[in-house]
Amino acid sequence: MQPTVSSIQYRYEFDFMINEPFLLDDGTVIIEEMEGRTVHVLNDELKEVQSFTPDEDYSAVLGVDSDGYIWFSCEKDHKLIATDFKGRKLNEHDYDPQYQINGYLGTYDGQKCFWAVDDEDYLKTAYFYLAGDDDKAGDITNDGNEITYITDGNTELGYEWKGYNPPSYDSLDLISSRSTWFFHVPGHVTEGYAFPKSSLGEGVSFMKGNVLCGGSEFCVDRETYKYRHEYRLYDMDARTVSGVLREEDVPGCEYLSPLGTLGDGYVILKTDNEDGSRGILLWSAGNETSPIQGFCDFTKDDPAECLTSLLSVAKDDYGIVITPDRTEHDGTAASLGDFMAEMEFANNFILTAQANPEVVKPKKGELLHPENKSNNDGAHYTFNPHVFSGFYLKEHGEERRDAFFRYVDALRAGEDEYECPNESCANWSGGRLAKYFFPLGFIYTSVEYVGNGRARITYLIPKEEFLAKEKDFEERIVEILNDVLEEDYTDFEKALALYEFMTEYTVYDYDMLEHSVEWMDRQSGYRVLMEHQGICWEIACLYRYLLLQCGVDAEESTGLPVKEDEDMHEWNYLALDGKGYLIDATWGLTENREPNMEYFLFTDDMRERRDGYIIDSFDIGGYGLYGARKVYSFEANDERYSELWYGTFLAFDEEEKCIFYRNIFGEICRFDY
Repeated sequence: MQPTVSSIQYRYEFDFMINEPFLLDDGTVIIEEMEGRTVHVLNDELKEVQSFTPDEDYSAVLGVDSDGYIWFSCEKDHKLIATDFKGRKLNEHDYDPQYQINGYLGTYDGQKCFWAVDDEDYLKTAYFYLAGDDDKAGDITNDGNEITYITDGNTELGYEWKGYNPPSYDSLDLISSRSTWFFHVPGHVTEGYAFPKSSLGEGVSFMKGNVLCGGSEFCVDRETYKYRHEYRLYDMDARTVSGVLREEDVPGCEYLSPLGTLGDGYVILKTDNEDGSRGILLWSAGNETSPIQGFCDFTKDDPAECLTSLLSVAKDDYGIVITPDRTEHDGTAASLGDFMAEMEFANNFILTAQANPEVVKPKKGELLHPENKSNNDGAHYTFNPHVFSGFYLKEHGEERRDAFFRYVDALRAGEDEYECPNESCANWSGGRLAKYFFPLGFIYTSVEYVGNGRARITYLIPKEEFLAKEKDFEERIVEILNDVLEEDYTDFEKALALYEFMTEYTVYDYDMLEHSVEWMDRQSGYRVLMEHQGICWEIACLYRYLLLQCGVDAEESTGLPVKEDEDMHEWNYLALDGKGYLIDATWGLTENREPNMEYFLFTDDMRERRDGYIIDSFDIGGYGLYGARKVYSFEANDERYSELWYGTFLAFDEEEKCIFYRNIFGEICRFDY
């Protein structure tokens, strides 16, 4: 459906460059000349009704509030200034000269809110608050340098905004949705609509009342492979969505962005044009609308019932059986954000089944059972204290391996000594071998060879505390394996399921990266397990340890960067069906629930050509300690999974032996393995 283009549509083009325009609820538009600094006031038909030139010491317009104040700052006098639409100064307020005020964000809790940055360090932000009523206007107060805004729905929904560019209070333009799946969540920012944490693709902005405007930022034109933006209007009261407005529908327009709505079905958009100029467009969306897919109102509807209803539709109408995960890994009930993510997951499959049923149609004519997150409740796996990789066995031999296993057994029993043939075995047991094959011991113990075939263990924390941590460590490992894996998974399916788990379980620890040298003694795969965060070698360590625990032989691989000013990196090496592959669970991390498949079962060539790491420098663990590339064959050259490298993982079905992923066009695709 295309938008209406008729005589009621207005377009205002300027013969000068303009700064960002502003839209008021009554349809008034405020624009400012970039060079001449004249401020123009337009009515709701985009006709100029007023103009003025502000004081030469004033900043560009910071914003316009609902009371009709146009806000400026004056850096010369460090004052915040409000004028009317004729440019007459209404009031002014002093602000801390340490800051530059960059914008007006809106009214929050009865106060005007402004965004500022530190004058010396632009990455340090501050939020200034000012009473909105003339009679109550007082001094601006600084609410701190590094404010983290967590909305009143943050804990459950998992949304938070930090740092440089905060959201305005009357919008959700940092939240996006790839499909037309909407949730009304009371008390989230303003009373409004939220989208799953996993969503990505369509930037959705609040406009006016219950009308949203959605722009698809990542829509790829199949013929040109160029990105384009598309816009639709979503009427949340009527639960309908309008036709599409594309940038190519507006002559000379290169980029569109919505400002707000006017009256019944009109939208104000800013046009960035091919000649570098900007304009204003009044767009009529027309009368053609279709129902919003999967609307859910949590002010009236129970999330669990909404999910159950959607799962019934998926099964009864499309033969798709999705088993939701109703609990977190610690056994607590699923949050509202988890319900929302699972509903979006099911909704995406329904949309795909409607548009392209062959993608999700079971080959055998039976029901389709795509995995949805971690949904297994079996007890197939127990803890294996004796894990060791194939390369390390070749490199260190059985004597050193067996000594290490006796060290692990001693730790689990709380013993102070164990049988050890020599000093070398003792040093390796409490050092690098513990680091990779029993990380708890690497962090909390040290080992010393005392002679006569014995080694002494020193516990770095009270022994009782260590034993409690060791028991908890084993329980967590077993819980993950039984939650993520089915008993009959192949090595490929184990690697994929655990790769997905790592991307959901882990976030990258930039603080540790910044202090990686001085904080070296804190780093381990055990830390990732306990804190859900880590840097590359820690993440690779836990991923490899989980694979070894479920019987999949895996290694850690390192590589030197082509650029000398960049750091060495660490990932994993895995052999499947006699072929070698690389897996990088660190670079697979994303901010949503869809793992990046570029870094699953890829090749040496991709690591070097795409990522900038020198093939000849690749080594197994040890940061160049072994020179393994010269003595041990662990090449990764097979490209059988290359189709997956250009998508994001959604699910896999072990019965159908297929993977569902999202391609660069935002479509769900199927890969049979």
